[in-house]
Amino acid sequence: MNTDTQPNSNNIPLRRQRRAPGLFRRARVLLTTLLATMIAAAACPWPINAVQRNPGQDTATTRTEGVLQAKGPGKWQVGKLEVLLDDTSVVMQTRGKAEPGAWVIVWGQQSRAGEMRADYIQVDRPANLTSPTIQLSGVLSKQTSTMWMVEDTLIEITPDTVISGQPIVGALVWVVALQQGNALRALAAEVLAPDPDIPTFEFEGTITSLADESWRVDDHEVLIDQHTERIGEPSIGKIAEVQAGQLADGRLLARTIRVVDPADEASLNAMVADIITETGNTERWEVIVFPKSPWSDPTLATLHVGFNTYVDESRTTAQTGVWAEMRGAPLGTDEYQADVIRLEQPVPVIVTGEILPPPTAPAPSGWGQINGQPVWLGSVEPGMASAQALLGGNVAVTGVRLGNGVIWAKQVRSAKP
Repeated sequence: MNTDTQPNSNNIPLRRQRRAPGLFRRARVLLTTLLATMIAAAACPWPINAVQRNPGQDTATTRTEGVLQAKGPGKWQVGKLEVLLDDTSVVMQTRGKAEPGAWVIVWGQQSRAGEMRADYIQVDRPANLTSPTIQLSGVLSKQTSTMWMVEDTLIEITPDTVISGQPIVGALVWVVALQQGNALRALAAEVLAPDPDIPTFEFEGTITSLADESWRVDDHEVLIDQHTERIGEPSIGKIAEVQAGQLADGRLLARTIRVVDPADEASLNAMVADIITETGNTERWEVIVFPKSPWSDPTLATLHVGFNTYVDESRTTAQTGVWAEMRGAPLGTDEYQADVIRLEQPVPVIVTGEILPPPTAPAPSGWGQINGQPVWLGSVEPGMASAQALLGGNVAVTGVRLGNGVIWAKQVRSAKP
């Protein structure tokens, strides 16, 4: 078994996405039964992102991820899936040991019978770190004060589990959980529908009329009753995010309405400087924010990331040094509760040419430009020659290009013209 070969980034999609969308921020209308099927499939331990087989093929290229439950000679248990390994299987352990409890990503070939042979396995998180959250939905078939059975999955309920709605046996529920050994511990649970046969709709729009028993949101009339959960202060012209059930006569009865004032929402672009785990389901991200106005010095800010924050890791994983685009609610000066974070890996660059002061007066101390491109010089590694002292000369800048086009300089050296 080869454990040293590096992956081919052109062929192996190193992709992991933290799936934690909130109840809202998703403009869509879906039948509840379809929603349940889709989310349950996403949380299923069977491989995801499978390549469709061509006629006559016996196997398909497949990707899956999960907790490494057990290891044996030539056979590993990943989640509920048995994975076969041979001498050609590559195991990458740069992020941690491949031992029970570690979160691993597997690429391989799956037969029509469901058997999977691993081509490449990467340890994504070691056993001593919290695994990514897992989402699943389904019918609540059994219920006690400490355990739920959702379809055929047993889930531990603790005093810290945040439960929305009134869970009853037979209801359709959505659960966000952490894998702990062989068990799932719920961080949050939400009742999607008391009766899975009643379609559920989620949408958002502008409030155009308000009455005691109904609201109009865009072109939807939404009924309100004593069980409707209302969040925020409604008024004409504000945005409402609605979760509603459809009655037998076709009318929509709101279960939850959240009123959003667009003026209260914040957006920023930043470099992630540190990620600090606070509790089992919350993190604090320290970030370096670049203002939208050009040539303005970056500032420090704090993002609070919870289980209801959607973190898009389709391009890169959450780690220091990546570029983040955030939307959320301000909590105070330079402090935000993040609703959506999209991550992107900065591109390494080496740029040569004459480095000039920025085209502003007076010139900011941390900036320069090379070949017309903005360069943030405040990030140059300690011990390097003073970047400011090199202004006006020919230099070679080594660094990364951020998502806003700024070159984050790590080294600046004199270069011959």
